[in-house]
Amino acid sequence: MSFDDFNFDGTEDVAIRNGNSNHESPFYEVYLNNTSTQRFVLSDELTNLVHSNSGIFKTDQEHKRIVAYQKNGCCWNLTSEYLFVPERGILKVLEFEEDTRDPEKVKTVKREFIDYKWFAKTTIYPRERYFKEEINENTERN
Repeated sequence: MSFDDFNFDGTEDVAIRNGNSNHESPFYEVYLNNTSTQRFVLSDELTNLVHSNSGIFKTDQEHKRIVAYQKNGCCWNLTSEYLFVPERGILKVLEFEEDTRDPEKVKTVKREFIDYKWFAKTTIYPRERYFKEEINENTERN
């Protein structure tokens, strides 16, 4: 069980582990605290977000974002950030894709949703430079 304010409304919500997804990641059902009824209500949208990613998402309380992760094997990762919009649900606002399958280079793609448009920036790094920077926390992801 995991407790957090998943929709950033100031009340604690709950995610209950309910087995594993087809990707062998832990599967959670997410319940939002409905203060008017004093009950937890299943959030299909957040539960589906868990199911379609690599396990439970994280919350960034400072920026009021939900952060989800996907991976494919050892060498491809996707981090997605969502805003929780009251009465509407979640809105994806950022993606950071990291592809390390090439033995000589690393490709990153950062996509941001700004003013109702998606903008993308692709960067290719020499592998040794990328991982040296990652250790120093100087990569574009930060």
